[in-house]
Amino acid sequence: MIKYSRIATFMIVLVVCCSAQEKKCADIYSLESVKRALTAPASFSPGWSEASMNRMGDRAAMSVLKVLRADDLANPETVRRVLVLLKDAFAKPQIVETVEDRTPQVTNLLLAYLQQLSKDAALQAEIKATSDYIGVQTSQQHQSGRIPNK
Repeated sequence: MIKYSRIATFMIVLVVCCSAQEKKCADIYSLESVKRALTAPASFSPGWSEASMNRMGDRAAMSVLKVLRADDLANPETVRRVLVLLKDAFAKPQIVETVEDRTPQVTNLLLAYLQQLSKDAALQAEIKATSDYIGVQTSQQHQSGRIPNK
């Protein structure tokens, strides 16, 4: 009887560990965190969300493209939320988990697309300001030698 309870315990632990690992692998883009950040009230900024975004870098833009539909990107309020998220993602490039995500390649494409899509001059200025901010953040990081040239 003890032998069977040990086997059962082992099986339960194995199932729990495997399901946790699957969930971790399945959300490599942090889609749930991005969804929460994009749908949270504008005045609400939980610290865990900001800390999570600070570690994403370029992956944040990829996540935005996976989470939002094309017509969502035509909504100025949604675009403003995306801009905040992208700024957070590049606030501290040195702590971005994946070295490749420390450079804003996909982010720059997304910002250029948003710039073309927007008809509102004020929103276009906000997009440009975000692009400039990310450029400064990543060039400072690049100059310090922390991002290797490829």
